[in-house]
Amino acid sequence: MLLALLQEETTGIEGAVNDAGEAAEEVAKEPRAVFRAFNDFFEAAGEYIISPRFVGDMLASAAVVLLGLIFYRVLTRGVPR
Repeated sequence: MLLALLQEETTGIEGAVNDAGEAAEEVAKEPRAVFRAFNDFFEAAGEYIISPRFVGDMLASAAVVLLGLIFYRVLTRGVPR
């Protein structure tokens, strides 16, 4: 009887330890999901930055700014006061 009581108690403690370990794994999964979302976001942003579309957009924006500056200079020097 005493042996059965000790064996049951040991199993109970091991079971509690196992349950605590499983609970800790469950709690740890949620932050990992958040970090996975951040990782996916930054990977997508990095892929966009090195994509031909982004480079083309930047070149087009620089051309528009440059042409705007040239036209501004021409108009301000060409119009009499």
